Amino acid sequence: MERGSQGNSTDRTNASGCSFLTPTMLKQFIEMHQMEIVDDDYTVKIIQEHEPDPVYRSKQQLSFEGFVRYMTDSMNYAFVPEVIKPDQDTLHYPLNYYYICSSHNTYLTGHQLKGESSSEMYRQVLLTGCRCVELDCWDGENGLPQVFHGHTLTSKIGFREVLSVINKSAFVTSNLPVILSIENHC
Repeated sequence: MERGSQGNSTDRTNASGCSFLTPTMLKQFIEMHQMEIVDDDYTVKIIQEHEPDPVYRSKQQLSFEGFVRYMTDSMNYAFVPEVIKPDQDTLHYPLNYYYICSSHNTYLTGHQLKGESSSEMYRQVLLTGCRCVELDCWDGENGLPQVFHGHTLTSKIGFREVLSVINKSAFVTSNLPVILSIENHC
């Protein structure tokens, strides 16, 4: 989405080729995807409350950043777990249709260049709802793969140890699939 007159960032445009949502487009999204009936005044109010760019706001347009702010607002019921409890049998759209809570450098407990690595971090993120974890895999001294941030001073943990923790923790709080993002350097 282009920032229009600001010209300071270029991302993607929406399916209509627009770099923003109008109140009508936002209303269509809410009614189709969130299954709520709203009026035009309500969509204008959403834009006024969530659009950070004053130029877009004055034109009653919602940028990508404004849309993200709206979707993640605690007052927005983009996902209501009490009403909709997704499971593997009801999730039939392509993967890119879903918001997936992801973790980068999951194994690190602190600094990414000199911090400690711990398999416990996988347990913690999975139990809090994360569904995509990262494993940076490198050859270990004993011929078995290890997980660590390569070419840094981070500590190393065994690949099997990490998989064991993932296996024990992956489906305790959710039955949704877990994505293992493996950066393979072996």
